[in-house]
Amino acid sequence: MSNFYKDWLARSAALDDRMKRARIVARATELAWIETEQDARSAVLIGEAAGFETSGTTLAKAEVPVGWRTGRHAHGEEAIHVLAGTGFAVIDGARYDWKPGTTLHVPYRAEHQLVNMGSDAAVYLSAH
Repeated sequence: MSNFYKDWLARSAALDDRMKRARIVARATELAWIETEQDARSAVLIGEAAGFETSGTTLAKAEVPVGWRTGRHAHGEEAIHVLAGTGFAVIDGARYDWKPGTTLHVPYRAEHQLVNMGSDAAVYLSAH
């Protein structure tokens, strides 16, 4: 029978080692932009998909074109910080207007959607 405590300490030490060697900086020129059903353009800034060692946190940057809306969807908790554009979010059926500087909290499994009502692309950061 294995010693769960020693196994736990070994996993912790291995994680400490990976974290010490982990990537620290993301540069705009390195972003891998993709198209999804939810966002016209999205890129992971910090997270495993961008080569960062984290404990599960992901920070992404996304764009919603003029006259466009994200798909209605639900997932884990998310924080959205608007950098550019104007519009509104629908979170569990309630409307919340947003503009640059607005931060929205999307609770765990809340159905949500972003709608760009402005004359410029909406740009936001998403932490989840």
